[in-house]
Amino acid sequence: MSFNTLRIEDRGAIRRITVNRPEKLNALNRETIGELHRAFDQAKHDGSIRVVVMAGAGDKAFIAGADIGELATVTALQAQEFSRHGQALMTRIERLGKPVIARLQGFALGGGMELAMACHLRIASDKARLGQPELQRTPGFPVFLIPAIMSGHLTLTVIVLHVLLSGLTVLATFVLAQRVFNDSRIAVSAAALYAIEPLSIACAAAVTTETLFTTMVVGALILVVGYVRHNRLADLLAGAALLGVSAYVRPAGYFLPFGIALVLAVVAVLHRAWRRIPQLALAVVVAGAIVLPWRLRNRALGYDGFSAAGAAIMYFANGAAVNAALENVPFYEMQARMGNLDDERYLRLHPEQRTWGQGERYSYMEREGAAIIQRHPLTYARIHLAGMERVVFDPGAIDALRPYGLYPKVGGLLNRLVTYGIVDTVLYLARTNPLATGVLFVTGVMLMGFYALALIAVISRRRFLDPAVLVLVASIGYFVLIAGGPIGYGRFRHPAMPMVCVLAAAGLQLVNGVVRGTRARRAGAT
Repeated sequence: MSFNTLRIEDRGAIRRITVNRPEKLNALNRETIGELHRAFDQAKHDGSIRVVVMAGAGDKAFIAGADIGELATVTALQAQEFSRHGQALMTRIERLGKPVIARLQGFALGGGMELAMACHLRIASDKARLGQPELQRTPGFPVFLIPAIMSGHLTLTVIVLHVLLSGLTVLATFVLAQRVFNDSRIAVSAAALYAIEPLSIACAAAVTTETLFTTMVVGALILVVGYVRHNRLADLLAGAALLGVSAYVRPAGYFLPFGIALVLAVVAVLHRAWRRIPQLALAVVVAGAIVLPWRLRNRALGYDGFSAAGAAIMYFANGAAVNAALENVPFYEMQARMGNLDDERYLRLHPEQRTWGQGERYSYMEREGAAIIQRHPLTYARIHLAGMERVVFDPGAIDALRPYGLYPKVGGLLNRLVTYGIVDTVLYLARTNPLATGVLFVTGVMLMGFYALALIAVISRRRFLDPAVLVLVASIGYFVLIAGGPIGYGRFRHPAMPMVCVLAAAGLQLVNGVVRGTRARRAGAT
């Protein structure tokens, strides 16, 4: 059997399996992991082989981790499948039935270090550099997954944990509504609305970060609103700390504590509540202190940022979308031309990067993606606004269907959404998947109802001047703004939905009051 990314050599009873991608520091992509599965399966069933030696080509690296080019813009489901195949490979090595020796030279980082640890013996040169640096992923969600991984039933255990977290978020939505409006009827309605909200149900059935992140955000907002209502500094600082920690689960929350502090600072200035300014500044310091260690750690690895996922998105998503619009070609076609998910093409375009480290490549992607946007700001503004529109108005029907096997796990509608818009996508979906169209209609009606009620709550009785309501509105706006762009779609709205449900419950209470008043007047007139 021939391999594209491996080199196989036999010396008597010893088989040497070499990852042969020296230009990428032998980084692991999906093809390499698949070929390693086949290579180790061959070695297991070859009776003439007694020992397996695993190595990396060249002298710079054993395996320098996962391939950043391929991971740049994969979907959550694709990333989940990639992780599963990697974990299955390590289990295969551990249980091979024959000793496996890792020959370590140069870098053995991230997934490469994990593979080395899966081998039964490791022999390292004095130039070996071992470690677990990860620039794209932050450690919050992987830590959360540890019990599930240890159980041996990853998906099932995560779903159970997500169901428990979803229940906790329902309770937290109740508490948040009670703190904001001090009305138990609104609180009960808010919890009930969130319990039936389709995205929360869909995310609970998927191995993604949204459920845990949303629980943490709602918990933090409960604390922040406690500060707004009762001036409890401890609540403010605890909320800021929890928001800082939540960024380790989902880096999209990185700027949220600073945004909330800014909104409250403006309110304090308008109300001349000067003593709150240093309190809010202290909250900013607390949140910054929480995220600073990871930034310093990444800087030591050559990338000056909190998560390199943003750098890859800046180049392979935002930059590619601008170029696609300028050249009038489909979004995914432009991504492919720029080397997304194709290491060789990317390195042919940027041959100088063959010897660069991960941090240097991510830094380049961030700079170049930003430069593309700066050269064409109006083009990107339209793309970003279109993404925000999808985040707000995409009902999440596809996310609701996928966990239950009622929609393809790969492929989908993002390319059509980005290239042709919402109307064309809805018509295409109606032709190709009537079930998804039906769910789309039902969830769409629910979503519009939530929005209408929330809007009533905000504009009635001048509640938009209430600092606690402003915190909710600012949080919703933050998640919509940060999720815009070519890869923005409904799932990214999930962390904002508990706040939408709180406001919608208040609007529902107002509508009920109007209806009851109208009925009472009619009854009195008769």
